[in-house]
Amino acid sequence: SSRSFEIRRRVSIVFGLGLLVAGRLFEWALGSDPDFGFWLYLFGLITFWFSLILHRSSIDPLTISVFFLINLCLVLIGSHLDRTTFHLFGSVGVALMMNIALIKGHFKSTFVLWMLKAL
Repeated sequence: SSRSFEIRRRVSIVFGLGLLVAGRLFEWALGSDPDFGFWLYLFGLITFWFSLILHRSSIDPLTISVFFLINLCLVLIGSHLDRTTFHLFGSVGVALMMNIALIKGHFKSTFVLWMLKAL
């Protein structure tokens, strides 16, 4: 049922965020040699990002803007942590949200256009 799917999706978001936090704690406690944080970051991003993408709500300008900001934050976090995995998922998400905004015709009313004008 769709309610069951929504519960599993939300649990996946929380679990993915938990893996990301665990990766940061491992990296903080153990350093980057050996790089155990990479695997926690990778599987945390896979779980978190794909559960966000599978969101079944209507694709309105607010949803596109929130997803765009989340993915932009992933890119910024990747720059702060010097992690390519965050850059990869964030940049793909930003491109995907811009593409959806263009296809759905919401580009003029989303935060995406405002951000591009600011650049």
